Parts: sequence; structure tokens; C-alpha cells
Amino acid sequence: MTSTPAISASLEDYLEAIIIAARGFGAARVKDIAKLVNVRSASVTGALRSLAEKGLIHYAPYEVVTLTPEGEKLARGVLRRHETLKAFFIKALGAEEAEAESAACKMEHAMPRSLLERLTVYVQALDEPPRAAAEPTK
Repeated sequence: MTSTPAISASLEDYLEAIIIAARGFGAARVKDIAKLVNVRSASVTGALRSLAEKGLIHYAPYEVVTLTPEGEKLARGVLRRHETLKAFFIKALGAEEAEAESAACKMEHAMPRSLLERLTVYVQALDEPPRAAAEPTK
């Protein structure tokens, strides 16, 4: 069993951008990743090299970027944390979309798994219709 490499919040953002780009555009290209992370394309190269060295992505200049199975697992986790936090801020706290997006992006890196699981259950419960009161028995 391989251990998951520890990566910085910045590299987590790149993994998240790669999975979003792949889903949205059909493939993750450097220009798409740069747009999602809000940096110049030239700035993406170093991060992609680092992720490739850690075995999290397949990267070659001028080619599409793909996630390895381990990279996919990490990227899904980051995306899940982000989406759960954003949903919580909007549904439970009434935050505006932009504010919720910004806060989720900052907090997703520090969310412990145990709290994420609890928060996920809570957010899912917000989507469930209220239960009708039980009828009294005669």
C-alpha cells in the first residue's frame, strides 16, 4: 500500500483545478488550470512538475494533464471538502455564492476528515424535506 504524499494547500488547489478542468472541458490543459487557479500559464509549470514528481499527475509540456489514481483520490477529497463547505455557507448561513466560494477555498485545506464527515451529514440533512409529525395513536 502506498502512502499519500503530503502536499501544500497551493498544490491541492492545482489538483482541484485539474479535476474541474477535466470534467468541464474534457481535458486539463495548462491554460485552463491557470485560469481556474487565477495565475499565469508560466506559473503553472512548476506546480505541475512538483505534482508529477510526487506521482500525482502525468505531465509533459504541451500535453494534457491527467491525474494518477492517487492524484484522483486526493483531488476528489479536496473538491468534496470545497463543495461541502460552500454548500454549508450558502444553505445554513445564507452566504452569497461569491463569499461562500472564497471562504470554502480558504478553509478546504484545513478541514479535518472527522469534521468533514459530520458537516457532510449536516449539509445533506438540510436538503431533506422536513418529516411530518407522527400522528398520535388512538
